[in-house]
Amino acid sequence: MPYRVVQWGTGNVGSYALRAIHNHPELELVGLIVSNPEKEGRDAADFAEIPRTGIRATTNVDEALALQPDCVCYTGASEHRLFEAAKDQARVLARGIDLVSSSLFMLQYPESDIPGFVENLEEACRTGGSTAFNNGIDPGFANDLMPLVFTALSEYWTDVRVQEIVNYSTYVQEDTIREVMGFGHPLDHECMLFAKGALSMGWGGTIRSIAAGLGVVLIGVLEGIAITIALSVVAFTNNARRPYRAELGRIPRVRGYHDLSRHPDANRVDSIAIVRFDAPLFFANSGIFGDYVRLIAETEPRPEHLVLAAEPITSIDSTAIDQLIAVDDYLAQAGVDLVFAELKDPVRDRLIRHGLAERFGPERFAPTVGAAVDAILGHERDDIGNPSDRN
Repeated sequence: MPYRVVQWGTGNVGSYALRAIHNHPELELVGLIVSNPEKEGRDAADFAEIPRTGIRATTNVDEALALQPDCVCYTGASEHRLFEAAKDQARVLARGIDLVSSSLFMLQYPESDIPGFVENLEEACRTGGSTAFNNGIDPGFANDLMPLVFTALSEYWTDVRVQEIVNYSTYVQEDTIREVMGFGHPLDHECMLFAKGALSMGWGGTIRSIAAGLGVVLIGVLEGIAITIALSVVAFTNNARRPYRAELGRIPRVRGYHDLSRHPDANRVDSIAIVRFDAPLFFANSGIFGDYVRLIAETEPRPEHLVLAAEPITSIDSTAIDQLIAVDDYLAQAGVDLVFAELKDPVRDRLIRHGLAERFGPERFAPTVGAAVDAILGHERDDIGNPSDRN
């Protein structure tokens, strides 16, 4: 036995729905509801490309619902009569009639910021023991389900972007085109589409359904910015607390100085330990810095000189300065000279303001790591052809 269906609406979507219902072997068109009095009494065939049906259009909703259909296909306009459309649907549902619709498309993923909007429809469903299904093409299919299909077919993806591009000259709904979207008005016209919350109400469900399908947690834009900033601060602090650090050495006939732990063919330069510490020096990492320098100084064969590749050290606080003094004292007692290479002028100025100009005199600083090594060895590097490459 076919399902008995009442079609509500004969507009852009309703005319196609009317034809589809008539042509479907498992559906029986039993009634047609219209809102325009001029359509009253006309055969359903006048609104779709179908043979004469004997089904007459009516503006009397109760009369059509009294036919006791199994389902109502509701396609009445909702863009400028949102709450009226919701009341229409609740009226059907409360009578125990199931409903399918493309009107309240924002409910394709049923969640709304409008107080009571979804709850009223849910209450109508409970009252009548009925079900409601609001969906469409956009939102509802093209920009909801298709992204999930395409991401499932992809080996990997980094972001999902959805756009609606439509030829609105063929969209026969003047109120929607003009008053909702603003076509035909000056650019500064305040159309409904750009009212506060309108876009998120219309297409927020699309974002939520895609996120649910992909297992992504959604947050608001401002909240997202705040969380991003907070995570960036945490990441910066964590990286600064435990930065990259290494002892550097030379690789024969290769420019620069390289991490001994990553390059097996690199070697310490004679009695010189070259230490790199990639972070500003402050209270959270100064202890790590001190411990690492002491570790390098105690590594056999013990160095006689320690060059600090200080270019990544962009700042230093008072706690770190105290640690630096303690490290310098430790190295001096161990017979190791400390030299700074590429230390930035603002950091050096900070040491001077701290009263350390005499401790860390000009002889303790070198413009590059290569210059520091050459000065200690008393000769330039001779395994690189171009002298400018020796650093």
